[in-house]
Amino acid sequence: MTYLSLLAMAAAIPALLAFPTESNPLEVREDPTPTLGDYTGQKSQYEDGSGTYVRSDDSYTYRPSGDYCWTDTFFVTKEDVAQAWTKADTEVDCATTQSCSTSSINSTNACITWTFDNHLDVSMTWIKDVLSVGYSVGFSYSDQRCYSSTSSNTCTWDDKACHATWTSNVNYKVSGYIRRRCNYVTGAKEQTIWSHDYTTIVPALKTRLGCGASCSDTSYPAEIPPV
Repeated sequence: MTYLSLLAMAAAIPALLAFPTESNPLEVREDPTPTLGDYTGQKSQYEDGSGTYVRSDDSYTYRPSGDYCWTDTFFVTKEDVAQAWTKADTEVDCATTQSCSTSSINSTNACITWTFDNHLDVSMTWIKDVLSVGYSVGFSYSDQRCYSSTSSNTCTWDDKACHATWTSNVNYKVSGYIRRRCNYVTGAKEQTIWSHDYTTIVPALKTRLGCGASCSDTSYPAEIPPV
């Protein structure tokens, strides 16, 4: 190997080990924030460190600097949100049946939503951890994204009319923020470099059952019940 070849190799080594930058894609080895995303330049509406700590993700050590960064999730608020009445598939014509009642009714499927980057597929593990802190119900959910809720009561009528059942779901609305923390080897030590708000809406696994509609009703004849 020639002297010039050795010089070329020596010059290439610092470039390959350089701190990752968007301006030079060859320096980027992997995505440092694959779980929750990168929100550089953003700041949460919530005070840094407020709320309840949930978990940390996307830890990453940059080379050759040794700077270490990670993303914390915090839960701040929760709200039960009542959904509009939706007609179920069950109709009972009491003029043609001896059993003028229903068993438990399942609502139509409702799916989990969140306000992170639309291209980001947030894991169910993260969602269940947030629910466990906000509602203590994370353990009730599997790894699927959509659920059919079950009514906790039944309908019974004592006439000869035709009756339709309706359901009103409840959603768990959980809000908080994530923040990116970095511990720098030189200069400023541990600090928050960005933060980003999130809202996650998860269907509760129970629904409310409405027994007051006739088969011909196109809307439910009562207000949405409070949560």
